[in-house]
Amino acid sequence: MNRPHCFPRSRRSTARRILAALGALALGFSFGAAGLPAQGAPFSNLPVIEPRLTRIIGSDTLQIQEPALSPDGRWVLFSTQTPAGGGYIHIVSSQGDVVRRLIDDPNALEPVWFPEGNRIAYYSRENLAIMTVPFDGRRGQLAGRPQRVTLDRALPWFRLSPDGRWIAYRIWSEGGMTIRVVPSSGGTARALGARGDMIILMDWSADGRFVYYGVPSRGSQQGLFRVAVDGAAPEEVRELPTGESAPRAPYFVAPLPGGAAAGSSHIISGLHGRPVARIALPQNASAAMPGRTFTPDGTRLLAVVSNTAHPVRVLPVAGGAPRQLGEARADEFPLGWSPDGNEILFATQLDGRNAIMSAPVSGGAASEIGPMPDRGPPQRDQWRNPITFSPDGRYLMYSRPTPESQDRTLVIRPVAGGDERVVTRSLAVHGAFRLVGPGGTPNIAGGDFLYLERQGDRVELRATPVDGSSRLLRSLAATDVGRGKPIGVFEDRVAYVQYERPEGVPLNPSASPRILVARGPGGTPKVVAAVPGVIAFDDVVWSPDGRWIAATAYVGSADSNYIKVAVVGVTPEGNVSSPARLIDTPTTGSAWGLRWLPDGSAITLYGQSLPDMGFDVWLVPIRNSGRPVALTRDERGDVAFNVLSPDGRYLAYRTSVERGSSLWLAELGDALTRAR
Repeated sequence: MNRPHCFPRSRRSTARRILAALGALALGFSFGAAGLPAQGAPFSNLPVIEPRLTRIIGSDTLQIQEPALSPDGRWVLFSTQTPAGGGYIHIVSSQGDVVRRLIDDPNALEPVWFPEGNRIAYYSRENLAIMTVPFDGRRGQLAGRPQRVTLDRALPWFRLSPDGRWIAYRIWSEGGMTIRVVPSSGGTARALGARGDMIILMDWSADGRFVYYGVPSRGSQQGLFRVAVDGAAPEEVRELPTGESAPRAPYFVAPLPGGAAAGSSHIISGLHGRPVARIALPQNASAAMPGRTFTPDGTRLLAVVSNTAHPVRVLPVAGGAPRQLGEARADEFPLGWSPDGNEILFATQLDGRNAIMSAPVSGGAASEIGPMPDRGPPQRDQWRNPITFSPDGRYLMYSRPTPESQDRTLVIRPVAGGDERVVTRSLAVHGAFRLVGPGGTPNIAGGDFLYLERQGDRVELRATPVDGSSRLLRSLAATDVGRGKPIGVFEDRVAYVQYERPEGVPLNPSASPRILVARGPGGTPKVVAAVPGVIAFDDVVWSPDGRWIAATAYVGSADSNYIKVAVVGVTPEGNVSSPARLIDTPTTGSAWGLRWLPDGSAITLYGQSLPDMGFDVWLVPIRNSGRPVALTRDERGDVAFNVLSPDGRYLAYRTSVERGSSLWLAELGDALTRAR
């Protein structure tokens, strides 16, 4: 359960990229990593589109985002972020010209053209509202003052109807999200029948009769839906319709590994993830925002090429300056630590290939220790299918797609490379946040690897050594695992979450979730925590000594959710030794990755915080009343993929270094229509 809040002000140069990343991440749960083709898709058999490419502008300082081409093709709107943290909506001629600031509001984003090109809609983080403003297409200037259209607290990612008369947007309401429509000229908004824990607005149908949306938190019923604006009930879309009732330009664009060498660097796919065509775009191009990237007729595509590096940095938890590994020219991310905590393991690229490196935390040269394993098509979230190292650092566990199956195959291999051992071809869960051992170590407990294997309508929690047979820890119902259902393991005790609401029913503050503990495969589960006001638990983690359980707790209302840390004492028999208490944190919106320090005195938590909704790694005291501290508060770039060292002394994470961007126009003609 990772719920985005509202977004007042930006502290970091890439705060808006976080907005896009959250949307893409949420989409990925429902639609195969936001449009990545289904696993095993025959990419080589797809038609290849070679568009006519034009670089409209390039900048060493501006971070171009959310481009939108005017209906007459003369102008391009885009939002920006600068290294100093400011951001505005700019305009430039599609033929290339001097970039001009159009809307002098550092909290404006998501520019959208009206069909006639004489008005612009955008989202204001300052007002938490959708705004419109007149536009003079001859001069490329505003022709009036901005007008607020929505009166309630709107969320980002709105959609304008094809005729420009209506705006569909989302709000938090009692029990989750709802979709509303409001006249674009202002007036009374009305709610549509769509409701869910998380709703992703996709687009309107071409005739304006339907709004398409995704519900990535419907458990086993994930998929695409649409709701009629005339008040009819929502319906699930199993076969994408054609004609006027189909969504406008229902395409996604995602990078293809090795595609540049094959002459096509990206894949275009539909809302259901079915690949349509390959397309050659510039290296590092991004064109992933649904409903905004393509022009309505699908003949043109806007893409942004960002010159961004992602170096790994190491930070002392007790305080001190971070140290960067190498130069800020690479795209790297941390994988783990050596058993003694003296070396950080990270992934990088060497001569066009991916490699696993090891670098001393005290400084010194980094050396290659093995090749990166093949995990299949890339995911937007690197932690969805992670690499897990054995406690002695000699082996690693990972997964890849199982041919002709929705499951994945779990594999163990020496870090240095060599023969693989297949553990199961029916892997249900192997993530970095949902299944953790003592202290919060992902997928490791007692020297063994942890994983969840699908067995019919049940899921088995199992532990396996590097060599030898696995053992059953617990058999669980399929509804007790998966997204939003964390599991913590300590020896033979298993802690997990159950909800008192049926699957698919939105969150309800009156139906609190429960943390249960069961011992061994046949032990009777006992409720150890059910806290009034908590609407969701995320990350259920045993302390290193097994005496305590900590969990991130969402305490929400209709328009916000605030995150606390729930801590409960548990005996070896699974009884409550100390009732659950809630510890305040500065985080709100989204938080995950809870880890205990080895001495049990505090936890680290990755989450958003006000006023800017930037992401930080927080140190939250457990044993005393000290205040939480943002360990990464001095970082200007994005902070992600944080890994705590085994001794709790260091934090490794990935940050971003921005070096400008460029804006490209790809003219497709009727190639996409023919490719379908």
